[in-house]
Amino acid sequence: MYTCPYRINHDPYLTLSLVIESSKSQNIESDTNMWAEYYLLIVLTALGALQLAVQHSKIRTLQLTNHYPLTRFLGRLLLFVPSIWFFSTQNRNLPDTNGGLDGGDQAVLFVGGCLTALIITLSISHTKRFVQHPLRSKLKGIEALYDETYISAVLHNLRILRAKWKI
Repeated sequence: MYTCPYRINHDPYLTLSLVIESSKSQNIESDTNMWAEYYLLIVLTALGALQLAVQHSKIRTLQLTNHYPLTRFLGRLLLFVPSIWFFSTQNRNLPDTNGGLDGGDQAVLFVGGCLTALIITLSISHTKRFVQHPLRSKLKGIEALYDETYISAVLHNLRILRAKWKI
């Protein structure tokens, strides 16, 4: 005759709560690991998408490299390789009650990852092209990024607005 190795007490709610608490403590490390890996996935894929977009629109100052085919290859590589890595290393098809990320966490990490990728792109492009051009571009708005870095284009457009509105 088979006997169950786990003896159920007279209070089944106590036993159920102990099982839930032990599973929660085991998932704490996997939750933080999942957060970090998902954040890294979003940062890298957003960086790849940004590089493909600036390469397609020929905005040279936001490209991480000066070589168009290399920028296109880097963008495609950053778009696909992190996704393959993220989904092939572990079983990521988990509900949020069993160690997965819930919708609110995913939204926060997605926005944070996209903003991080934008900040990385802008900072790398600014440090790469810190030299001021002697001939100032007459372009305004987003078209100014064809010849200037993001920070210099913003400052130039702010000067135009200040002169126009006499702020």
